[in-house]
Amino acid sequence: MISEKDIKNESDVEQKFILPLLTNSQPVGLGYSSCDFRTKPDIRQLEIDKGRAKKLYYPDYIVILHGLPVLVIEAKHPEDNNLEEAIREARLYAGEINSLFPSHFNPCQKLIATNSLRTICGSWDDSSILLEISNTEIDASHPNLAKLITFGCKVNLEKFSDVEQKKLRGNVQFKRPTNIIGGRSVRNEEVKLNSFGNTLALEYRHLFNPESEEERKNIVKKAYVKSTRRLRHVDPIDKIIRAANPPSITDAHQISTTDPSELLRTLTPNDKLHHQLLVLIGGVGSGKSTFIDYLREVSLPEEIKESTVWISINMNLAPLSRGVIYSWLENEIINEFRNHNADIDFDSLPFLEKLYSVELNKIKKGAGAYFDEYSDKYKSLLADELIRVQGDTDATMNACIRHFCAERQKLLIVSLDNSDKRNRDDQLLMFDVAKWLQKTCRCLVFLPIRDTTYDHHRTEPPLDTVIKDLVFRIDAPLFMDVLYKRVKLALAEMDTEKENSLSYVLPNGFRVEYPQSEQAYYLACILRSLFQNDALFRRIVSGIAGSNIRKGLEIFLDFCKSGHIHEDQIFKIRHAKGDYVLPKHIVTRVLFRGNRRYYNDANSLVKNIFASFPEDIIPDPFARLSVLSWLKKKYRTKGPSGMLGYHKTATIINELVAYGHDERRLSDEISELIKAGCISTESQNINQFSIDDLISIAPSGHVHLDLLINLDYLSTCSEDVWFKDARIAEDIADRLIGSKGKGHMSYSSSVDNASVLLSYLEEYKDSYLANPEAILAEERIHDFCNITEPKEYVQKLKEKASSTSDTETLQKKYPPGRVVDCQVTGIKKYGLFVEFGIEGTGLIHISEFNKLKDAGALLLEEFDAGDQLRAEIVCYKHDHGRFNLKPAHDTNES
Repeated sequence: MISEKDIKNESDVEQKFILPLLTNSQPVGLGYSSCDFRTKPDIRQLEIDKGRAKKLYYPDYIVILHGLPVLVIEAKHPEDNNLEEAIREARLYAGEINSLFPSHFNPCQKLIATNSLRTICGSWDDSSILLEISNTEIDASHPNLAKLITFGCKVNLEKFSDVEQKKLRGNVQFKRPTNIIGGRSVRNEEVKLNSFGNTLALEYRHLFNPESEEERKNIVKKAYVKSTRRLRHVDPIDKIIRAANPPSITDAHQISTTDPSELLRTLTPNDKLHHQLLVLIGGVGSGKSTFIDYLREVSLPEEIKESTVWISINMNLAPLSRGVIYSWLENEIINEFRNHNADIDFDSLPFLEKLYSVELNKIKKGAGAYFDEYSDKYKSLLADELIRVQGDTDATMNACIRHFCAERQKLLIVSLDNSDKRNRDDQLLMFDVAKWLQKTCRCLVFLPIRDTTYDHHRTEPPLDTVIKDLVFRIDAPLFMDVLYKRVKLALAEMDTEKENSLSYVLPNGFRVEYPQSEQAYYLACILRSLFQNDALFRRIVSGIAGSNIRKGLEIFLDFCKSGHIHEDQIFKIRHAKGDYVLPKHIVTRVLFRGNRRYYNDANSLVKNIFASFPEDIIPDPFARLSVLSWLKKKYRTKGPSGMLGYHKTATIINELVAYGHDERRLSDEISELIKAGCISTESQNINQFSIDDLISIAPSGHVHLDLLINLDYLSTCSEDVWFKDARIAEDIADRLIGSKGKGHMSYSSSVDNASVLLSYLEEYKDSYLANPEAILAEERIHDFCNITEPKEYVQKLKEKASSTSDTETLQKKYPPGRVVDCQVTGIKKYGLFVEFGIEGTGLIHISEFNKLKDAGALLLEEFDAGDQLRAEIVCYKHDHGRFNLKPAHDTNES
């Protein structure tokens, strides 16, 4: 019960009475979350009443469940006791809302009006008061409060909402095309890796995914890519990757890896560097550990190398228990000293006496002074002390630092590698460990940490103790630059290696042998196909990888191994000596389908933006699209932490529920998009997040939205969408197996599948998704699931496809090898434009004439417009809409 003295105006009624009543759990509240209701600033005004009484009205709260407005709440001033009029207006408003939904579908059922002293409840279609409760009865033990909770609690209204949605769905059984083509084994069929690419990937994996210390040294010495502070000519996706300007940029010293002089000056040995912590900030996979390797192996001047001792600890292997991690780290440092000094017998007495000389001298000067140095007692005292310090990891670690570093006037640098390959909380633990090591040991600690962790928590313990002069930031180099350098290194290794004979297996079981040098052709072809031939493919790979260079290199290796690259393509690559580009449909197939024959969202790097789940009462194919569109719209807006683009998950869900999306489905899809790398989360925990987490659209999310105007992507998604109309799913399935249309991957099938998908989605959206205009104020409405642009794009392709039927007829009439009589219509420096027949047009390239020079054939310079000649059809070029021809020698009939 709330004291009357605390409620002085209508705002107090809203904030001190209604809000707690809404959000408190049962049995003292209705159990709603902040995502479940909207307040007056967001709510649409509607006309109610008639004649002179007509006016614009909107309530103080609307509760929205599963996208449906189910409860209207009106607040009044404590002294306004005319609640009957308030609930009458709420009833009229609910009626107006229900009129905006399909006939016989009336979601807005419940009404509450209150001035905090008195609360009444009603229904949208009944003028009587169903329940009245006074302020004194707002008590967990009072039966009237129990009745109020039963009337309007979330649990009961969710049940009502479910029933209404089931009515809307009816008995529809949703179908997915890939489920129709066969059972689980058919739709999940994997294509066998191509043995040519798989052999190459295994042979040179050490260059694309170096793991050992020697492999890493090889990369930094021969294939390190230096990132610069300024990049002028970069692709749009690279600009998105680098677009944010967080505090880690303004607070940290930017490192130019071309000339890391500022960091080198810091590393010049001096007493001030002992017991210090240097933080290296960068994105996940941006090359922080690689930069440290490069700094140590290549960039450091010899005088600094000679005066420093470097130890690298792989924190990926560290236990995450505070009670264990410190002793684990001490043992790792001791083992590294052993590894660095393999020529020393660490167990020999002469070395142990040197290592623990300080500890043993204390015994000699103290208790040992009572005994003769040759006596057994004296030796026993020293032996006991030696056994004690050997069993003390802290003493042994510091003894190693003293012996190998301090006594030799060298600075120990401990690099805690891979500290950022964990979630936010684990990274903060790593920072605590680094601070402990800094205080405990006479050394300089290098700690790589993720930029988002620093940006969000730099003012909080423990990061608030960082000394800014020792904070440095590294930007990832462009992924393509890294890949080119690694491929170049692979080609160099191939060139120096002894020529071996390798083999790959054909589908019929025959084994084809080839010289190892031909692997270079394959690498060159894959590189050209992905990054030089088509900007889209480059954008997809770069976008999915983001700033994570490791992930990008893994994608490249997986592409090389793909079973979608068949033996005929491998033959063409070898025959052309690498000067060959894979057809676009093959590249698309590899990128979208991975190692599956048919597309499956769960097993693809490229996600289905229209994914839905038939077990939901109303499957929602727009949830992912809406989430990504919302985040893109807010990409340049500061969130609650002050970071551009990072917004509270609860805010996103709260806004999108009003558009007809279910809160639980939105939460699940946000989780999936985080795991897929389409969304970045401030917590950096991809396996668990809460509605309080801050999230932002990632480069991969931008790429997925861009793919909405890509035919192959839309057609691919159509295979994995659940359709309420079984006939649509069956038609797509027929095209998948080739019993309808011109085959699974044909252009016409892709156009048909994409067109059918978008038309279906448009109709589904109108039929099943709530209309936000029924609830939200006009200025609050944004169409986050707008597919108008993709529809217009596919419609143009469809119109073009219908005209290609004439093209196909033309190709049948003029197949390759046919000789035709042509008339020259234009002369360019690169060849002759010609016409033949009624509608045939083409180009005879200058290179075709050059091939015939030695044979005394006509030269290009000898032709004028209007001249006649005979030419042979070479092929039809779809990109240019014309034939390629060459001069004919024979007299075959045209």
